[in-house]
Amino acid sequence: MTTTTNTSSTTPTGISSAHVGLLNDLLQLNRDSAEGFAKAKELATSPKLKTLLDGARVERTSAARALEPLVRAAGGEPEKDLSVSGSLHRTWMKVREKLSPDGDKALIMEVERAEDEMKEAYQQAMQQSLPSAIKTVIDVQARQVFAVHDAFSDLKHGRTSL
Repeated sequence: MTTTTNTSSTTPTGISSAHVGLLNDLLQLNRDSAEGFAKAKELATSPKLKTLLDGARVERTSAARALEPLVRAAGGEPEKDLSVSGSLHRTWMKVREKLSPDGDKALIMEVERAEDEMKEAYQQAMQQSLPSAIKTVIDVQARQVFAVHDAFSDLKHGRTSL
């Protein structure tokens, strides 16, 4: 739930209450993603995959923390809850891992699918007209999201191996 104050003033950096929704959406996606990577790491068997998942978790946790002050600067309150869709995805990962004879491959497929959604969200955010204080953060985070997406896509399609 996105919360804003009743003011629509703009800060000297150009950040305004109009940006709260986008920032909180990205914040929630990063929190969901970090939680998903943590769950996937618990389910993974390959040490290399566990390391990759944990690195992505740390990145997403850091991304969420970087968005919080921007939400506040826009006059909002950072979203605290994980999304229902993120919770459902983590549950689906557990079920699929249990049903699949190749648990790590199933996890890689699910992570890559979730990364498609993250990539799309950041692509859409990058197309918006945003103040430089927000655009800079989103551009850096987008490059990280794209790199993680590509790493899992390469694993999924056999371009790299564990």
